[in-house]
Amino acid sequence: MPKALARLLLLTAVTAVLIALAELAARALTPPPAPFLEPRTIYRAQGKRGPVGKWSLDAVMRKSTDPYLRELHGEFFPDVKFRICYDASTGDRRPYMDENGCVLVEINEDRLRGPRVPLDKPANTFRVAAIGDSFTFGDGVPWDITWPEGVRRLLGERLAAQPVTSADGETWQGCDTVNLGVPGYEVRDCEVYMRHRALDYEPDTIVYALFLNDILPEKSDTSQDIELAEAYRLANLPPTWLEERSYLWRMATKSRAQDQLASVLAHQYHDAIEPGSKTWKHVRQCVGRMKTGADARDIDYRIVIFPALVGLHDGYPYDAVHASLHSLFDIYEIPWIDMLDHYRGYRASDLWVHSTDHHPNEIALGLASEAIAEWIIDDVFEGEE
Repeated sequence: MPKALARLLLLTAVTAVLIALAELAARALTPPPAPFLEPRTIYRAQGKRGPVGKWSLDAVMRKSTDPYLRELHGEFFPDVKFRICYDASTGDRRPYMDENGCVLVEINEDRLRGPRVPLDKPANTFRVAAIGDSFTFGDGVPWDITWPEGVRRLLGERLAAQPVTSADGETWQGCDTVNLGVPGYEVRDCEVYMRHRALDYEPDTIVYALFLNDILPEKSDTSQDIELAEAYRLANLPPTWLEERSYLWRMATKSRAQDQLASVLAHQYHDAIEPGSKTWKHVRQCVGRMKTGADARDIDYRIVIFPALVGLHDGYPYDAVHASLHSLFDIYEIPWIDMLDHYRGYRASDLWVHSTDHHPNEIALGLASEAIAEWIIDDVFEGEE
């Protein structure tokens, strides 16, 4: 056998042994890569029982028939029920999910989640209108765990124990909330929804829950949107044949895809908050119109910022975005709180609905309910007393 060939065979054998040893070490010393799970599935619901036929979110939403709201991403059909279901095989099913890993969602006749709230506010009732996207709507959690419902309970308990007399002489003895959260909404949608729906409910306070991606440009066919969509697609591909059989390869490929997604997001957020950018101008205008609309009705308007649930205990990547939002709200003299201050230090995964869905779970939403309720008590109730 020629020496060159012998050396090549020896090198190949040594390389194979080293790879095998590294694979064994990875399996012994590191946790297994997260299994690939199908994203959440939406099912048509009948009564309170299990899933009945697959749906998509598009099957339960439509363009609004209201001429003022047609520009929005969409609204729910009235009186529709569906289930959001997750793979429970990994054991990360939340306590509130049923045996199938599902959560029931019920839309009322006004196309909003939860029990119907009358437009006319009851006497002696403090009303909160909650504006936002899926973080307000409550993707992946039951109705009673959403932050607007948590705020209603906490403020109601406070007012039942200690009523508050408002500046116009009304004595608040109870509280109700109207949840105007719609999945997929961004800052423009929330602004239109506030001016053309929330104000009709005669709220005493409007809370806009701004999730960080609300400030990114609206979906379109720009190269930026295509780049982000591709990064999400690559980060969520099912494992290949080799990835299913090799921890090392799967960790390497998935880590690379996640790093690419994080890089794309960081770049787009950086571009969005540039003072002269079209996106930042758009955000300023929408926030300003919300403030103007609330002031014209003498309604308290405030903003809570929800962070991306990543890197909360080991290096959050979007601090600069939060700082820019703080400065903007201060300029408009809009009261704000940032849930990043309440979530920092937690493992992000401890706040997720599911490993395939990074919406806030009952822990994260409980913290938000408490923070928002205490904020309103301190700022609004004690200011009236």
